Amino acid sequence: MSYWCLSLTSQAKIHKMAFSEDVDQRIRASTLLEDEFDSLEDKDRALQDLHRLTDDLDSSVRWIAAQVLRSALQSVSDNNQAWQDLHRLTSDQDSSVRWSAVQALGSVFQHVLDKDQAWHDLHRLTSDQDSNVRWGAAQVLRSVFQHVPEKDQAWQDLIRLTGDRYRDVRWNAAQSLGSVFQHVLDKDQAWQDLHRMTNDQDSYVRRSCSSCPKIGIPARPRQGPGLAGPTQTDP
Repeated sequence: MSYWCLSLTSQAKIHKMAFSEDVDQRIRASTLLEDEFDSLEDKDRALQDLHRLTDDLDSSVRWIAAQVLRSALQSVSDNNQAWQDLHRLTSDQDSSVRWSAVQALGSVFQHVLDKDQAWHDLHRLTSDQDSNVRWGAAQVLRSVFQHVPEKDQAWQDLIRLTGDRYRDVRWNAAQSLGSVFQHVLDKDQAWQDLHRMTNDQDSYVRRSCSSCPKIGIPARPRQGPGLAGPTQTDP
């Protein structure tokens, strides 16, 4: 049997499982789509099955389906439905699905045609009620910052996240600052933000901001002392 026939046989099984009443079968269908999407012959049928799975009643199915959207948005030219599905999942009632959606958004951001909507989704997720989602949003901002249409707001989102109540969110945001500095439009304001944060109460945030010049950020011409190191004793 040829590879093409095997592909169609596999796709027929995936289609059947996607509409199964057994949640384990639907999870299996989502997993197979994630593993085999790029090799499936009938992309339109695969997208239809994926669309159905992104709206599944079970959050585990939707979680995996969000990951499959990475492949769909990168390998299919007519991907508007896939984008609408991902946009919807960024507002899913289940926080684990929103986390999966923000990770997918980071992978496909540069491929999305509606970057304004993609940006607004990401901006909203930086204020998500779930700390894991905010952690993911901070990480995604680092990787897509150069493609974001509102870079000053994205920078302010990272600054805000360095003051998050959860340590891992603060640390992930702080790590992102040095990486994205070169893409910030208002570098004077960004430099002042970094300078102020060298006095942050979190020792990791202080160290991250103090080390920014060491990773390639040119010193801003100014009078007085430059960006200082930590001024407090680390706990």
